[in-house]
Amino acid sequence: MSATDWIQLAAVPVLTGLFALLGGWLGSKIGKATEHQQWLRNQKHEAYVSFLNEARDFLTKYRSLNSESFDWKEFVTRIRPTNILILAPEPIREAATSLHGGLLFLCLHATDEERRTWPSVKRGIETAEDDYMRLEELCRKELRDLKVN
Repeated sequence: MSATDWIQLAAVPVLTGLFALLGGWLGSKIGKATEHQQWLRNQKHEAYVSFLNEARDFLTKYRSLNSESFDWKEFVTRIRPTNILILAPEPIREAATSLHGGLLFLCLHATDEERRTWPSVKRGIETAEDDYMRLEELCRKELRDLKVN
């Protein structure tokens, strides 16, 4: 056997090893990226669902005029779109901020039966419900678009 034959024989296992290492490294990178996308999607889903559930609960109780059984002060401290503001794109942040402001406006008038009949408060309820629907649709669309491969 000549030196060229030995080089050819040695090149096959060396190249195979290099390709295996490269494939393993590339697979690891792709796996980490996919894992991060899934984690981010889960975090967004959790933030959106939590905030929307709190908002829906508030609007339902506000509409039922059951102010005695609802702790408005506790609600104000509980419903904050903090995670949405950190994780979400701008249109969702704007919608969440608008809804949050509307809910806080309604909280100011929650315990006063006379104020609840004011036209500005009635418009506030309608606006908050519209904001809720808009935010819900934006969240659904974004989570649909974030499907992990």
